Amino acid sequence: MPKTKKLNKTKKGKKRSRTNKTQKGGNLVEANLDGAAVDGAILEETNLDGSAIDNESQISVIEADPNDESTIGELSIDDSFDTPIVPQTPSGLMNSFDTPIVLQTSHGLMDSVDHDDEHELWNRMETVHRETEQERSARLKRERNEKKQRYLQRTETTLTMNNTNPFEKVGLSGYHVFEMEDVNFCDYITKNQDNVIFIYDQQVGVFDKPTIKNLITNETLDETKIVYECNEISEAFVPYEENIISGPMLNMRILAINGLMIPLNELDAAINGEHQIFVIETENDKNKIPIASLPTRLAMGDDESGREVVSADHCQTEVSIKVGKLSYIENRVLFDQCSTIGRGKPKKTRRKKKKTKRSRKNKKNK
Repeated sequence: MPKTKKLNKTKKGKKRSRTNKTQKGGNLVEANLDGAAVDGAILEETNLDGSAIDNESQISVIEADPNDESTIGELSIDDSFDTPIVPQTPSGLMNSFDTPIVLQTSHGLMDSVDHDDEHELWNRMETVHRETEQERSARLKRERNEKKQRYLQRTETTLTMNNTNPFEKVGLSGYHVFEMEDVNFCDYITKNQDNVIFIYDQQVGVFDKPTIKNLITNETLDETKIVYECNEISEAFVPYEENIISGPMLNMRILAINGLMIPLNELDAAINGEHQIFVIETENDKNKIPIASLPTRLAMGDDESGREVVSADHCQTEVSIKVGKLSYIENRVLFDQCSTIGRGKPKKTRRKKKKTKRSRKNKKNK
């Protein structure tokens, strides 16, 4: 085993000990090296108040047996500090798991970091990308469009036939909202195969299929006229997903039929089929229900949600509206009703005879 001893005196041919000695030109008083020592130890609460060790000073670390081949020789101060401690960069974090990582901090101090903290350290050193206003606007627009497509999805359905004759109650003529004139139902249905009639109780609407299609197509519809039934009243600006209990529906007020909303999938079946006359019925006796409009469900962020709920339905109260269900009627039901009242027969008119006045002269001659 190697033998070690401290050199407390300065003699010829021997090294001077570093311990408790004042070096030439140096005076270390209350020294503090705030960082890592040469051997990796951390020195705290000290101040460096003196000059550094001069180049002539030497220190003997180990005195070894000259006969032992495994002896570690003597090191001078100059030799021991030949290799500087190089601050590690993120690319140099992948090191041996037995060696601590030494990094240069912003204060110029040396910190020792365990490999367990490598991931956290790397995250702190990554550049944080802050979203610009333009990027945020583009992202919100993209997310809103994705939500809109999802909220307008509906399953395909088919309509059933209605065996009643509603024309016995509503008559054979009605007011065309868009044309702003009265029309005869018999003439209106035979004039164009795209012309349709919607009958709800005593309300009658006459439209054409292209107009309805424009109101329910995702790219052209009026978002404010698309509504959903809510399960219960809620004050949330943006309606909760779990509070929506129906698919998308069209508020029929846009077609001059008040207090009614029709599922979009039933309107899809109406405009894609061959039938032209439809009856609307309601399945429950509730006169008021809470509803939510599409814009309130699509609101992105506090600012937009605040604007959308100013005058829009968002499950906050009950409104006077019902969910309707469509069924179709064969055209012959209308045509039979038309023939009953003499449809197509020419009107009889009497020609009035002109009366001629006799002159007084003619009367005297008689």
